[in-house]
Formats: sequence, C-alpha cells, structure tokens
Amino acid sequence: MFKTIRKFALCTLCLAAMSFVHAALAATVTVNSSADVSAADGACTLREALQATNTNLAVNGDCAAGQSVPAIDLIAFAIPGSGPHVITPAGYIGSIAESLVIDGMTQPGAVPNTATPDQGGLNGTLAIEISGANCNGCNFPIGFALTSGEAAFRGLAISHFPYPVNLASASPATFRIEGCHIGASIDGLAASGAQNAIAFNSGVWYIGGTTPAKRNLIVAASSVIWSQSAASVTVQGNLIGTTRNGLVPLPLSNDAIHLRLFAGGSAQIGGSDPGARNVIGSASGFGVHLIGYGADGMAFRVENNHIGVGADGVTPMPNLAGGVRWGTNSPVVNGWPIIGNGNLIAWNTGPAVVVAGGSNAVTEVVGNSMHDNGLGIDLNENGRTPNDADDADSGSNLLMNHPEISAYNWSNGQYTVRYRVDTALANAAYPLRVDFYIAAGVDDPEGAQWLGSELIDAGDAQQWREFTVPGPQGFALAATTTDALGRSSEFTGPDRLFTDSFEVP
Repeated sequence: MFKTIRKFALCTLCLAAMSFVHAALAATVTVNSSADVSAADGACTLREALQATNTNLAVNGDCAAGQSVPAIDLIAFAIPGSGPHVITPAGYIGSIAESLVIDGMTQPGAVPNTATPDQGGLNGTLAIEISGANCNGCNFPIGFALTSGEAAFRGLAISHFPYPVNLASASPATFRIEGCHIGASIDGLAASGAQNAIAFNSGVWYIGGTTPAKRNLIVAASSVIWSQSAASVTVQGNLIGTTRNGLVPLPLSNDAIHLRLFAGGSAQIGGSDPGARNVIGSASGFGVHLIGYGADGMAFRVENNHIGVGADGVTPMPNLAGGVRWGTNSPVVNGWPIIGNGNLIAWNTGPAVVVAGGSNAVTEVVGNSMHDNGLGIDLNENGRTPNDADDADSGSNLLMNHPEISAYNWSNGQYTVRYRVDTALANAAYPLRVDFYIAAGVDDPEGAQWLGSELIDAGDAQQWREFTVPGPQGFALAATTTDALGRSSEFTGPDRLFTDSFEVP
C-alpha cells in the first residue's frame, strides 16, 4: 500500500512538471548546496548543475548528467537546513544552452501561491534566492544561449542584479517566468535594485499565467518589462510595481511595461480569463507603453488589467504619465490594437489611454472602466479634442468625433438617450459603434461603468437617434464612438447634459 501511494505521488509530480513546460522532462539534476563552486567536494551547486545540463555530462562526481535535446532537463533543489536559501554567485553562472527548467518550488519549504487575482496578492513562500549582492560587475546571473526549445525559471527570487532576467542576443526559443520574484526580495516586501527586471530582444515569452502558481511579483528601478524586437510576449496574472499584497507601491522611474515591437512581434497584456489580470502601477512613465513598427495590429491586446490601481480595485497606485499609451508612425499590417474588455484604469496622473503617432495610429478603446485619471482618452496626446463639423480633421484615430448627447431620462431601470455622431460617410468606416457608460462624475467625463452599445448604419449617418440602455438611476452618462476599422473617439465631455428630463434640441 505504501509503495502504491508513493508511486502515485511521483506520477502526480511528473504530470505537474510536464504541464509546466509542455514536454516530458528528461534528467533531474539536484542542487544540494548553496555554495558557488565547481569542485569535487560531494556537493552539487547551481553552477555545477547548469554545467551538467549544458554538457550532458556528470560534473565532478557531484551532479548527475543532463540529457541531450529534445529532452527538457530539470534543475531541482534539495538544500539541507531551514530556508530560505540564498545563492550568492561571485561571477556570472553561465548560459542555458539546451532546454531547461530551473525550479525553485522543488526545494522543501517552498509553497506555491494559491491566491487568484480576485483574491488579491500572493500567499506563497519562496525558498531559493539567487542574489547578485556579491557579484561585482554581473548584470544578470544566468543567460540564454538557446537556438530552439525552451527555458523556464520557476519559483525563484532573483535579486540584486541590474537585469535579473536578460536575453542579450537573439534567440527564437520560448522562455517562461512563473511563480517568481524578479527584482524583489524573497519575502516580496522590497525592491532589490534591478534597473530592468526582464529585458529581451527576441523569442516567445510567457511571463506569469492564468493559474495562481504562475503569478509573478516583478519590480525594478526603471522598467519591469522592456523589449525592442520582433519578440512575442504574454504577460498575465502578475503584480508589477507593488509588494506581494498588491497594495503597496514600489515606484518605477520609467514605464512599467515598455514594448517596442516590430513586424512579427505581439503583446498580450492580461486577457479574458479572470486569472489573466495584472496589477500595473507606481510607474513615473506609463503603466503599459506599446510602440509598433509595421506590426500586426491584431497581435496587440491590453485586457482586464488593473492599471494605476491596486489588487483590491480601490487603492490608488498611479502611473504618472498615464495608464496605457499606443503610438506608431507605421501603419499596422492587419487589424488594430485593442485596449478594453474589462481594464480598470484609475488614479493615473496622466490620461487613462493615449493614442499617438498621427493618422497611422489606430486603437480600439472600448469596455473599460476609467475614473480619476488626468483625462479619459487622449487622441494625438494634446489634451481634449473638440468635435469638428463632419469629422473632417485627421490625426490619431482620425480624431473621431465623440457622440453629442442632447438629453436623456431614466425610467423603469433604463436610460433613454437622444444623441448623434456628426461624422460624415467619407470620414469614417461605417457602421459606427457607440458605447454608453455611467460617467465617473459630473466633473469627470470618463466611462466608469459600461452599459451597452448600438450600431449606426450608413443610412443613419449624422442623424439624431434615440437609444434605450439599462442602468442605475441618478448618474451622468458618457459615450464614445468607434468606427468599423477600430478608431475610437475620446469621451463625451463637459458639453453633455446632466438632466433627468427628456429634452429635444
């Protein structure tokens, strides 16, 4: 009976590891010392373990041999004594040359996080820290030299390096950062001196994930995630610029996420899954700054995040320049970026969303909750843009005219709104989508709660319309226009009415 139970437990561990890297693990090389040596002394150090997995040879009689590609080796930990255990290399440890998982959650005493984004912060315990405190001149502890396959850091605190995770040369491989503290102390309460916590110029990156155990804590002095490349990145479930409870800011001196992506690149920040929500705050720049150069517009999505607000959805954690900025002077190849589908963007000193870069800059901004930002949506990055006759002006999102609301009333749980969009057929792609929101306040014309939308066909262009939408009583309304090619307007502004009686202009 004991053997049966033990076998089941081992199989469960194997399945978990397989799901983590999406392939069967090969050799397991176990680190049993926090020292930083390579010597025949009976102890397997991290430095020796990396050598063993790269060369597929036993090292000094201390570490088992790794296996060659396409197998994915595992570096596990079993360091004696109470933790946490801190590995302080005196120099660069080396580069990962073959597919490999370095898994700090294998160390006894490590506990994976089980808290979801809806539950707030992180409740796990890390037991392995790689610290650069004694590594003079080291920019990062471990590099990446893969030309294929994948590499993963799991359950590690990587601290006191200027660039804790850094891809300095081009690689088409896949990289995963899961359940880690990057640029943060092992207890998750303080920053540890990183300039850019995660920096890369190529590859396919998964930072975090939709399951609780994959959520990361990422902080830095400058940007936490930085890229200028054709890389593809998915960022989900992380706490960025906060302590582990998601409520205390750890300030950044630049954009929190700064991605300059070229043709072939993509960025998914958050997602429709509730577990995909990131908390992104306390940056002196933007929370998310995306710049595209001839990239596929369909490949840029910022969805369902808390930007400028803590994990509880209430605590201010402002990004000073603004919430999200999209900018490009190059037309996108296909589709357009979307900033929407459940983002809560609040308390940012600058605008909630900026679309900049002239008429080539196209961004759909719908379905967000915005309040207490410097401005809701800012087209052309020059403050509020007034409507113009026929919507003939040009600029970011073609400076789409916002809806003109002449009056609305509330009865039996719904608003009846009279409005029009003064956009001629020649100046937009019809049908137009008009989204209605509860305004954040009489003096804050941002959409705090999405109510519903309707389409305006070409035959009804520039006409006054009536629309009925369910909503709570006693609030001001705001609205945006988005044309069929994804060009969204700013919000209706102080020119709208705040009456409960239905009026005809």
